Amino acid sequence: MKRAGLVAFAVLALAACGGQPRTPGDVVALYFASLGRDPMRSLPITTEAFHRAHGLGPVTTAEARAWRGGAQIEIAAPERVDRAQLAWLAIQNRGEFARVASELVATPKDVQEAGEVATVTVTVARGRAEPFQQSFRLIREAPASGWRIDAITQSGVGPDNEVAAFVAHPTEPVRRAIAERVRPPAQPRTKLR
Repeated sequence: MKRAGLVAFAVLALAACGGQPRTPGDVVALYFASLGRDPMRSLPITTEAFHRAHGLGPVTTAEARAWRGGAQIEIAAPERVDRAQLAWLAIQNRGEFARVASELVATPKDVQEAGEVATVTVTVARGRAEPFQQSFRLIREAPASGWRIDAITQSGVGPDNEVAAFVAHPTEPVRRAIAERVRPPAQPRTKLR
């Protein structure tokens, strides 16, 4: 399904169910329709555990310097989920993120529902890059409550599709892997006499 078709599907699904996605598939469609376009819509369909797991967070200048020096920094402490939510939304406001998000094609592959837990697997493709699989674990508090994304896993991600995979599910480990791969090699320092 093309991006425009996915957005239209999500809008129709939401209109049909009074503005709230009813099925796990509707939640995943809304997730992809919101990426890079309207990230605030992803807040009600994701859990606090989801925000803590992606590891993204706004960093101060001191934290950025510490990371460049090789230090491991904890950005999103469990009691500060708001920082994780802020980072999740902020990264989507970058122009390149939105452009790549608009090129993603997510095709539903499998939906499994067991009580208050569901799994939705989609195939995600971008241009000529190799497609990859993205599986969503969704939960709900009770049969009448809404589904929320609790976790995402990806498989089939490699160098040719890692940027698309990052946009489909931004995480700090993937961001760092991409940064390490594209960072120019360090220049040897010369001594001045």
